[in-house]
Amino acid sequence: LRNPWRYAFDATTNLLYIADVGQGAHEEVDVVPADQGGINYGWNIMEGASCYNAATCNQTGLQLPIIDYGHNGPCSITGGYVYRGCAMPWLRGEYFFADYCFNTVSSFRYSGTGTVSSVTSRTTELSPANNSVTSFGEDANGVWLSTFHSLCARLLRREAPHIGLSRDFVIYDSSDQVAVVKQASRELGIDESAIRRGVEAV
Repeated sequence: LRNPWRYAFDATTNLLYIADVGQGAHEEVDVVPADQGGINYGWNIMEGASCYNAATCNQTGLQLPIIDYGHNGPCSITGGYVYRGCAMPWLRGEYFFADYCFNTVSSFRYSGTGTVSSVTSRTTELSPANNSVTSFGEDANGVWLSTFHSLCARLLRREAPHIGLSRDFVIYDSSDQVAVVKQASRELGIDESAIRRGVEAV
């Protein structure tokens, strides 16, 4: 590993998810059993799934990542958590991660046998709004993300019919909820009181 940021255990599957920041060309996510040690993830023979500074390389005995993406805009992965909350059961089992440089949030579902399915961009739903995601957190109810400007967004459900939200998520700022509700009201064209009721209901 070169520079993990960050890693997380999923107690349900006993898997360890590692987001590893690359040198200058690739970012990666590795997933391994939590009780399995002594693994060589390839650095600095490999960067992501590619040979580092070489056209070819000996990959014998190396653990390759399950996710690898290049630096065409993105440049620094921020690892998150596997969602195990109750509010959105359709997202249960999805691993969330972000890219600090590109202001994006994505998720995927790991099969447990080395394959990934349902890789989905969550940027529009979470609306980082040009805020670089620096870290994720987790509580008993689900997953949070934090940004460089201290914005906190919580993964919330959208089932309150009186809100009429088309998004899967509602932004929530723990330090200044009023300002964020006003912003959401402007962007979505929904009355502030309805958004507040929706946040409280969830």
